[in-house]
Amino acid sequence: MTRRCLWAANAYWGTPLRVGANHYARRLVERGWEVAFVSEPVSPRHWLRKAGRGESRDRLRVWRGGGGRDLDGKLFHYSPMTLLPHATPVGLRSRFVLDHWQRFTLPNVVRKLRREGFGQVDLLVVDAV
Repeated sequence: MTRRCLWAANAYWGTPLRVGANHYARRLVERGWEVAFVSEPVSPRHWLRKAGRGESRDRLRVWRGGGGRDLDGKLFHYSPMTLLPHATPVGLRSRFVLDHWQRFTLPNVVRKLRREGFGQVDLLVVDAV
């Protein structure tokens, strides 16, 4: 039976700056795990202000493409889009937003993960601030 891991990370899978999360997720795959590597969400703010620049452009491309597969299909990576980002403007940096941003994702990130085979996981890693 294949073990599954859901990895919530600050960094996105395709980042040129590979951090520990990228290496650890790869190691899990090498040991027979399937991994869903989900980066922090993008928002319309990214689209409007930063879509033409580096990381935001790459993460938006992953979201528009519905995610991707790597490492012989054993790693699913995704950058969700939320209409309710946990951001600096007044009202968006609140406990409510932190607790409910996933309800405002397009498509719904929970359903997306279920469709990709990660509705039930054996390991959850939250590597985000």
